[in-house]
Amino acid sequence: NTTIMLVELIGGLFAHSLALISDSFHNLSDTMAGVLTFYTYRLSLKDNNRKFTFGYKRAEILSAIFNASLLIGLAVVLFKEAVVRFYHPQIVKGSIMLPIAIVGLVANSISVLLLHRHSEHNLNVKSVYLHLVSDALSSIGVVSGAVLIYFYKLYWLDPVFTILIASFMTYESVKVIIETVNILMECSPSWVNVSDLQKDIESMPQVNDVHHMHVWRLSDRLTLFEAHVNIKDMPVSDTKEVRSRIEKMLKEKYKIDHATIQFEYGEHKGDGLIKEHFR
Repeated sequence: NTTIMLVELIGGLFAHSLALISDSFHNLSDTMAGVLTFYTYRLSLKDNNRKFTFGYKRAEILSAIFNASLLIGLAVVLFKEAVVRFYHPQIVKGSIMLPIAIVGLVANSISVLLLHRHSEHNLNVKSVYLHLVSDALSSIGVVSGAVLIYFYKLYWLDPVFTILIASFMTYESVKVIIETVNILMECSPSWVNVSDLQKDIESMPQVNDVHHMHVWRLSDRLTLFEAHVNIKDMPVSDTKEVRSRIEKMLKEKYKIDHATIQFEYGEHKGDGLIKEHFR
């Protein structure tokens, strides 16, 4: 990416192509994002300790927010420069712009294919993947614009493609930021219906009710659950079977990785920390 960035930057300056210069800075942000992602991934694998009892798994979430925010900032700059270029157009040298844009497209497409398989289950990797996808799309736009500029002298297409690139970058980055903020705010995962989950537990024959129930994600790969479960009168040794049934259901149906269950006995049916709005 660093090599591509330098080639596109120099070529863009010589060709007077804002789209090519935009693509070069986009590649620079990819390089920075890749380095940060690698570091935070290694950090997230470290064991928990007395100070960080949950470990360092949210380092990747912070990295994803930073990467996406960086991309939005870059998009704002590109949009501003494109608007200026509309009012102060420059002649773009398509003969220089076209071959460099093709090289950038090929390189970015290869990067996207290599990272696609790993981007589905990791927000940090996904944020880098989005950098590369937007790079590839911007390269397509630059190549298309270069062809039209070279053959038809449509110089106004250069800022148009720049605005399209910036819009896509912003759209995809906002989606990543929303998901990461939801994790930091400890929202329930989108695939978990909290009301249904509560009913599934309370439908078990040994369970009276469930309260103080929480479902949240520590990271994009680790979902946690905790609850107070009011059970029927039984020996403590028999609660092991109840716990196993609940944990199995949580894992298989709701993809919950770790559950903390506090058993109680009595008539108490508390409001819990979750009110009854979701019923």
